[in-house]
Amino acid sequence: MRPLYIALLAILFLSNAYLLFHHFSHSRDIVYVDSSKLLNGYQGMLDARKAYQQKALVWQANIDTLVNEIQNDLKKFEKEMARMTVNVCGL
Repeated sequence: MRPLYIALLAILFLSNAYLLFHHFSHSRDIVYVDSSKLLNGYQGMLDARKAYQQKALVWQANIDTLVNEIQNDLKKFEKEMARMTVNVCGL
């Protein structure tokens, strides 16, 4: 009985040693994932980009309108300033 027990332990030890050696001896592959390709091909990303571009166009139009209003107000102010006279010491 004892030699059988020792033989089973030896087989168990050798099989575990082989499995561990086999597992750790294989080279690990390193992979590269191009996340931009992955995201750009994703339909949810395409929809989100389209919605963002539409909002960006609206925002840019609002900015352009505000810039034009400020420029027009500045021109009006400069015209009014040119018509005003300078009154120094109440003279």
